[in-house]
Amino acid sequence: MQNNLKKPLTYEQQLEHLIVDKKLNVENRDNALLILKHNNYYRLSGYMIDFFR
Repeated sequence: MQNNLKKPLTYEQQLEHLIVDKKLNVENRDNALLILKHNNYYRLSGYMIDFFR
């Protein structure tokens, strides 16, 4: 059986993905990391859907 699970990303890697791949404008990386740690990536990415339309 093949394992198709993605490797987990650190908070820093998740933030980098949001900035580079999703073109999220971040003025304060430390604050963005704090928010990401409290409101995980998937919760934030759901709110960003409207911004990409």
